[in-house]
Amino acid sequence: MTLSNVHVELPTVDPAKVDAGGGAPPSPAASRPCRPRPSVVVKVARRYRRQLRSAKVTAGRRVLARMHHGHSQARVRIPAGTSVVKIVMRLRGGRTVTVRQRVASC
Repeated sequence: MTLSNVHVELPTVDPAKVDAGGGAPPSPAASRPCRPRPSVVVKVARRYRRQLRSAKVTAGRRVLARMHHGHSQARVRIPAGTSVVKIVMRLRGGRTVTVRQRVASC
């Protein structure tokens, strides 16, 4: 079978809407400005909640919150921008687990 006089038309993407990496156009959520918020909620991972005895939430050397069994989340105030929050958890068997989360306040 020989095809002649075939016209193929492919969809094109506006180059102004494509990032430098050549991917898809940015989503509307990615282009929205960051709204500042005074506090964020930090949660203990689900796999540790049943075993949790106590937990301490810190940013740098500053203790932001303490949690105990039955309370697996805490609202903390962090400085503007992005901060690394460390959650140090003591579990029922005496084990200590440390988790670091990058949290944005805007």
